[in-house]
Amino acid sequence: MIAIGRRIPDTTPAVRANKARLAEFHEQMYKELDQLVERGKQEGKVKPHLPNRIVLAYIFQSVTVPHFPGISLDQWAESIKEIIMYGVMDGN
Repeated sequence: MIAIGRRIPDTTPAVRANKARLAEFHEQMYKELDQLVERGKQEGKVKPHLPNRIVLAYIFQSVTVPHFPGISLDQWAESIKEIIMYGVMDGN
């Protein structure tokens, strides 16, 4: 979303204000997710040696995966969640 916002020209004060709000939303979401990752590390749910910035970048990039035809939105969302939480390996 941020990349899309950067491509929109700052043609009016309203556009500039909306782009600033978008950037604020992104920053707030990033801070909240960073706190969540940190809490996950403290609770032993997230591997402590992984840098928060890399974990967050992975999550943000994962949600930009397109929704493909033939896959329900629920299945898409659950699949992304499963990959983020457990990876793609089958444990064998």
